[in-house]
Amino acid sequence: MNKNVLSSSITELRQKSDEALLKLIALREENESLARAAFQVFYERYEQFLFGVARNVSSQFPGSSNELFEAVFQNTFMKVYLRAETFNPSEVKASDMTLGIKAWIGRIADNEHKLLLRQLRNRPAIQLVADVPIAEEDLENIPADEGIEEPVSYERSLLDQALATLNDMERYILVQSSAYEQEGKYLPSTFIDATCMLWHITKVNFRKVKSVARRKVVDKINQLRVLKNK
Repeated sequence: MNKNVLSSSITELRQKSDEALLKLIALREENESLARAAFQVFYERYEQFLFGVARNVSSQFPGSSNELFEAVFQNTFMKVYLRAETFNPSEVKASDMTLGIKAWIGRIADNEHKLLLRQLRNRPAIQLVADVPIAEEDLENIPADEGIEEPVSYERSLLDQALATLNDMERYILVQSSAYEQEGKYLPSTFIDATCMLWHITKVNFRKVKSVARRKVVDKINQLRVLKNK
């Protein structure tokens, strides 16, 4: 790639075609700063389109529509950034390349939606208890009736209320990170990198946001339990 392309400003990138932007994004390992700048322009162009797609598919499940919408929206753009090289302009049947790119983004969003629905059905609530350490000596002081599980609907209600206290970034990072952790997986570096890029934060801030969000949710759930028992 020549120096003129490497030094492209946002203004210059805004003059490039969508196809050209995707090619630059695909070079993220060679020039990350340029790839991010190209992605910023691509994001600006397709934000409203994906917003509508994500809102439409999520509205079919009103009980979890907000959670689904945020996850579909963010995950789809993350996949666009990480897999820009998979877009093949020669496969676009539409005469307008924009329509072809929208169809490509739409397929990614649809796949993310189906994946998230399976996760949601299999895991009705995020497991947070495991992240709160309990010393062995404290186990003896826990009343026996605390071992009785509340109905899932009640647990889900507590979780939803707690998640609602977080801002969009905190909620997204916590929910998506928990999905990996519940499967016993380490957070992929690609997920962390893409999340940092989407929210314009550093890796250090990513860890801080995740930790603070988890603590907020745990504290809120404990607060709600206390209020219920009064």
